[in-house]
Amino acid sequence: MSAADPAKHPRRLAHTVRPPFDGETVLAVLHRAMLVSDATVRRAKVVEDGIMLDGVRCKTNKVVRSGQVVSIVIDDATAEPGDAVKAEPGSFPIIYEDEDLLIVDKPAGLVVHPGPGHESGTLCNFVAHHLKSAGSAGTARPVQRLDRTTSGLMVFAKNAHAQDRLQRQMHTRRFERTYLAICARSPQPENGAIDAPIARISRGPSVFAVREDGKRAVTHYETLARWNPKRLGRANGSEAAHAPRFARESEAGSASQVAHEPDALSLVKLDLETGRTHQIRLHMRHIGCPLLGDEAYGEPSTVIDRAALHSWRLRMTHPLTGASIELTCVPPQDMKDALGGIDPSTRRTLGL
Repeated sequence: MSAADPAKHPRRLAHTVRPPFDGETVLAVLHRAMLVSDATVRRAKVVEDGIMLDGVRCKTNKVVRSGQVVSIVIDDATAEPGDAVKAEPGSFPIIYEDEDLLIVDKPAGLVVHPGPGHESGTLCNFVAHHLKSAGSAGTARPVQRLDRTTSGLMVFAKNAHAQDRLQRQMHTRRFERTYLAICARSPQPENGAIDAPIARISRGPSVFAVREDGKRAVTHYETLARWNPKRLGRANGSEAAHAPRFARESEAGSASQVAHEPDALSLVKLDLETGRTHQIRLHMRHIGCPLLGDEAYGEPSTVIDRAALHSWRLRMTHPLTGASIELTCVPPQDMKDALGGIDPSTRRTLGL
């Protein structure tokens, strides 16, 4: 076998038995001390040396003693055939990578999952190829969803155990996602929370809506900047203001004045407490500030040709090491162009 053969060095999780588990079974240690799921245990059972006690293959009903070492194979050499995603070459920026995680900067316009109409050429196909080329047994296991038009940070787990642990973190303070959006008009009040349930209503392009019979959905928002492109266009001697600047008294009126103008735009920071499909897009429309360029839930824009939404910041706990991870990702050029010359302090905050 070559050094790159993933079967030679499978990803193995090990744990030294502590006194509270003395006299318990291997299965009890796997479940309660190592937090391994039933599915991962089932997969490891059919792999040679998948579950071991002090380096010797064992059954899960084996009784353990304090100081012994329980280990289990957790990589996707144990995956079932249906778990695999077809590997296809494709480029995408990598922000962070280790033996359990891959965090990427998803390009806008790229579909994440293979499905009807998108059987190939998706981000999952490209990630699968990247893992295969690196000699990893992992397959593409996305931890969260991003719409096709959304850009920015997206997390993939390289094995089912890491995916399971991360999905348990979702919607807790251990996994916090912050987005940036350019919205039509300006939210009132400028900072707050939107608590509005979301339900599926159809199978068309606008398949979800805010409805009382929907699932609970909560989005926290903060307005970072606001401006009126038409006012700026007049101030700059141009009717077509494709590069709006931050609202200043001399060119765009006061911030309070702009906030109430129907042509105003705003840059909004959003934090998800829940993670419903199309949540941000629906919630901003619900308060009268749809995302710029969102043809499904808003209206087309001449400034940007997609819903102006970017996954900007991620705070999470590593699923195996427990280390804190905090990453930010600069918005792509189309959003930079739509924002134009926003004020220096906001630019520094966003890393533009």
